[in-house]
Amino acid sequence: MTMMKAIRPSAPDASDPSACAVVETVSTPEPASGEYQVQLKLRPVNPADVFSLMGIYPGCQSPEHWPITMGLDGMGVITKAGPGTSKFEVGQRVAVAGFPLKEGNGTWAEYAAFKETDLAGIPDTVSDEAAAVFWVNPVTAYGMVRMLQLPKGAQVVVNAAGSALGGLIGDVARHMGLKTIGVVRRDAQVADVLARGLDACVSSEHGADVAKAIRDLTPNGEGAYAALECVGGAATEAMVAALRPGGTLVIYGAMAGLTSTIAVVPICFFEVTVRGFWINNYVAAMGAAEKEELINDVVKLLADGVMRADKDVGKVFRLEDAAAAVRESSKPARGGKVFLDSR
Repeated sequence: MTMMKAIRPSAPDASDPSACAVVETVSTPEPASGEYQVQLKLRPVNPADVFSLMGIYPGCQSPEHWPITMGLDGMGVITKAGPGTSKFEVGQRVAVAGFPLKEGNGTWAEYAAFKETDLAGIPDTVSDEAAAVFWVNPVTAYGMVRMLQLPKGAQVVVNAAGSALGGLIGDVARHMGLKTIGVVRRDAQVADVLARGLDACVSSEHGADVAKAIRDLTPNGEGAYAALECVGGAATEAMVAALRPGGTLVIYGAMAGLTSTIAVVPICFFEVTVRGFWINNYVAAMGAAEKEELINDVVKLLADGVMRADKDVGKVFRLEDAAAAVRESSKPARGGKVFLDSR
């Protein structure tokens, strides 16, 4: 039996998630029928990974699921093909989906076994960094914008537009012919957001009326068609107030906390829709053909440079330094996505 290193805590730590991000030595998984063994090379530290370490993320909330190998996203190279597989070859670069974590295929390990349908073949024109964030960032960005089915020219608000995922949402929305209005917390982020290609950007640093500023950027001040929200707290209410009658708010994260404030009037009298988006549910609801089409669409957007998933790369840590990487990822204005590297 061969052994490997993995970040596999036995219990969560809600007060200090980095404290449980320690290396354990565990058995190297072998691929079962329909699976591939992948040597993992690079993985991001996403907010969802921190929530997993805290025991908040779905699949990590029940004590019976622990210990859990962490890591929802990543990339690597196929090292073994299990019985009944034919799609990929040994040595091929792939993006891997580590969710749901309770199934035991977390990416914060040296190796993992994945079902064929949880892999995406990555061409040489796509960087390791872009491949490593494939599912949680590019697929989420593409899925949310596509789900809205908005007419060309419609205005979409992107909260946390300075984040890695916010930038990708802007990339996809622009590609689909939509107008984008970014929202950031600091004035210093505005220039970078506009340079990324968003049409406009509003800063909340000095207590500006964000909803009014957004509405002023829309035709006749009627508000945006949709807002994509991942901050929470009072920011959610501003996003709702920035929408036109019949507009849609999509909540896909909670960077500022697990509660949000939403006014009743826009929802009741102007029929604003509030809905969530979770990549696990979005992908799980798809049939095999639809999922394959989704993967091919996103890979093409990455290969063609439409989605620039490797634009915001921050500090890179070794796998065994996961605790330091988690602490770094929690810093505001850290300057890019944090990665765990085994290359």
